Amino acid sequence: MRRMFGRELLQECVGVNAIFARSPSLEHYRKHVTLELRRKIEKFCLVQITEMVETLRPRVVVVIGFETLALFGKSKSILKSERSQRVLAKTGSIAGRETIGTLHLSGAQISTPDRAAIASHILAGLNFT
Repeated sequence: MRRMFGRELLQECVGVNAIFARSPSLEHYRKHVTLELRRKIEKFCLVQITEMVETLRPRVVVVIGFETLALFGKSKSILKSERSQRVLAKTGSIAGRETIGTLHLSGAQISTPDRAAIASHILAGLNFT
């Protein structure tokens, strides 16, 4: 993220995981935590995230990972890779705030040009370009 957005901008940002539970991997979490408990954790966490967004009132919310964005409701594609046509970013809403979801930055094997396109799109929406 520092390479995409720069240290200066990130120092003005707040980061938080959508689901506060820690696990060695998503696979491990799904295998060793019951569905009933995962649903309770998710419900608790989503309420807390919504309250944080309502309290902080950011200009825009950026969500890392489409699966995370889907936790908060519907979304639509807004940016595709010029080369592969793979969806790079989607838009949605959290607590009435514009929300941009990106491919997971560490797990999706995003090319350098696609990372630049994601960063440019987000920064343009913040009027930082």
